[in-house]
Amino acid sequence: LAQIAWRDGDFGKAFPELQMAVESDPTLLDARIRLGDLYVAARDVPAAEAQAVAAAKLAPERADVRLLQAKVLFIKGDVEGAKAAIDSALAADPAYVPAIINKASLMSGDGDTPGALAVIAAGLGKAK
Repeated sequence: LAQIAWRDGDFGKAFPELQMAVESDPTLLDARIRLGDLYVAARDVPAAEAQAVAAAKLAPERADVRLLQAKVLFIKGDVEGAKAAIDSALAADPAYVPAIINKASLMSGDGDTPGALAVIAAGLGKAK
C-alpha cells in the first residue's frame, strides 16, 4: 500500500504505511529511505536523521542512502557536508540521477550555473 500511495503522490497516506512497514521490518531499506525523505520534506530533523542512520547501517554503499544523508545534512544547515555526501553518492553510482540533480541544484544556488549545467550534461551521458 505504501508503494501505491507513494507512486500516486499521496504522501499523507504513504506516511503511516511506511511507518508501519519500517516498524514491522526494520530491514526494509527502500521504505526506510522513503520515510526519511518524507521526514526531510517535513523538516523533522531528528526523525529524518534516525532514518538516515538506520539506512546507512543496512547499506552504507548505496547511493540513495548517501543522498538521504545529504538531504539530512542540508536541512541541518550543513551545506558543505551535504555537498560531500552528494559527491559520495555519485562516487557510489555516477549515473544516479537524483544525486546529479541535487548536486546541480546546490551548484546553481552557489551561483555556479555553468558548473551546474555541466554536471547535468555529464550526468545525462552516464544515466541509465
